[in-house]
Amino acid sequence: MDKDCWFGVEFPQLSIVATGHSYFIQELKLTSYFLTVKFYNMEAWKEKIAGNWKILKGKIQQQYGELTDDDLVYEKGKEDELVGRIQKASGKTKEQVMEWIDKL
Repeated sequence: MDKDCWFGVEFPQLSIVATGHSYFIQELKLTSYFLTVKFYNMEAWKEKIAGNWKILKGKIQQQYGELTDDDLVYEKGKEDELVGRIQKASGKTKEQVMEWIDKL
């Protein structure tokens, strides 16, 4: 067996709520001795996109021209719906969309 063994599992419904913040599993890594789980902080992500939405919206429309202004309306508390619309246009998973937006 290789020293590092990677496997991919999607957990679209799995989330953890701790100390008032929402997290979801972003990455799992299995080695010979450990299972490493990387969590993504949803609240921090939501704050980041709220503060930079006009810039992010333009970049998203450049990548996915089929998304209209109505598709990309940002409403606080409805970030999951927004991600879902981008996910539908891109064919990516929720986690991939969030990671991609985070890197913009």
